[in-house]
Amino acid sequence: MASDADAKDATQTLYGSLTKADVAKALAELHGIVVDRDALNMEDKIKSTGYHTCSVKLIYAGQAAFTIQVVPTTTATTVEAKEEA
Repeated sequence: MASDADAKDATQTLYGSLTKADVAKALAELHGIVVDRDALNMEDKIKSTGYHTCSVKLIYAGQAAFTIQVVPTTTATTVEAKEEA
């Protein structure tokens, strides 16, 4: 899972955080798995890169745990074109 929040230092702490809604969106976009964010269990918002364990409540089968990997996205720099006179 790539984070839109860039890492701010060598410890890979994120400027922002990833929420249940972000995890649910990534599951849907990357794997085609649709889950309600309220069914996800996370200890807290994810505030660093690396591996994080989450779980999801299943309707008939109890609960399933999974691990996500958060990596920082590369930031693209915008180059402004200057008009030639």
